[in-house]
Amino acid sequence: MIGMTPNEVVYGINIFDPLQRYRPISGKKIAEHVNKVKAYELNKVNENRKNNLFAEGDFVYRKLESKGKFETKWIGSYLVKEIRDQVAKIENEYNILNINIRKLRHI
Repeated sequence: MIGMTPNEVVYGINIFDPLQRYRPISGKKIAEHVNKVKAYELNKVNENRKNNLFAEGDFVYRKLESKGKFETKWIGSYLVKEIRDQVAKIENEYNILNINIRKLRHI
C-alpha cells in the first residue's frame, strides 16, 4: 500500500486533515506500487489457465453446443492443421474450421 488517499495522490494534500501540509509525492513510489498490483493481477489471471496441449497433426473431438440432455456432446474426429494462440484450425473430410482450443479434446 502507498499509505495515501486517492485525493492525496492527485493533489498532494489530504482533504480530511486540513492541518496537514502539502506532502511531495514520489512518482517512483507510485509506479512501483502500480507495477506490483499489475503483476499480482496477472498472476491471478494465469492461475487457472491451461497450457496448450495440442500440436499440429493431433486428432481431436470438437464440442457441440448442447441442445438437450441426451444429445451428443462431442463430434469428431478432426485433424489439427494449425495452432495460433488459443485458436486451432481443424479439418475433417467435409469442412475446415477455426475453433477455440477450449472446445477441443484429444481422442
